Amino acid sequence: MAYQKPENQAGTIMVNNKLKRISTFITALGLFLLLIFAVVVVYTSTHYAKVVNGASMYPTLNKQATDQANEDYYDIVLVSATATPQRGNIIIVDFSEYKKEPYLLIKRLIAVGGDTLNIKWNEQNNELDILVNGKKIIENYVSTNTNKSIATSFEHNKTSFVWYINQDESTKLTPNEDGSITIPKGYYFALGDNRGNSSDCLSFGPLPTSTIIGVVDTIVPYNSFLFKILHNIFGVRKNE
Repeated sequence: MAYQKPENQAGTIMVNNKLKRISTFITALGLFLLLIFAVVVVYTSTHYAKVVNGASMYPTLNKQATDQANEDYYDIVLVSATATPQRGNIIIVDFSEYKKEPYLLIKRLIAVGGDTLNIKWNEQNNELDILVNGKKIIENYVSTNTNKSIATSFEHNKTSFVWYINQDESTKLTPNEDGSITIPKGYYFALGDNRGNSSDCLSFGPLPTSTIIGVVDTIVPYNSFLFKILHNIFGVRKNE
């Protein structure tokens, strides 16, 4: 006759196995939550949330606000304070030194130090051409590219004292033979996506890279799930 374990011993083994599985699950869950916590701590130490004001980056940002003509419909962006700005990035600019008051801008980085930049009106296509290092850049993020006055402003401002950089003889820009300018090392040129309705480098000229205080990492659309978390739990609100 085959040996059979006493019923109480078999029951004890089953309970122990169940407890081991529960213990393993709790341990795994604890490690997972610890990992999530560590990621959050690291992320929040290098990122911050910023409310988007105005329509200068429409339609990329604050599309609902513009579509519905209601400034209460605003987006939030998560910004990396440590990322290296690249062409095409949306950046946060600290313009306080020039405005003589706290003033932040959110724009798109078009050209960096060492790049040649030209802005021309294309008569054949009736559209604006922005050329970086001799090549037209494709700007799918711009809703319209038919504002001729931007090319006119660039042509005038690049040699005038309107641009901050031109107010000092040591940094004054001299256009190249083809009408382009070379962005000085340590400077950058940024524009709003909403061309013609943006206060940007077209108006005040290239600014020092040191004024870039962040690169947008994530766009959080108005009333999305993450927006509600940032707004309701973390208190990220407009004008605060």
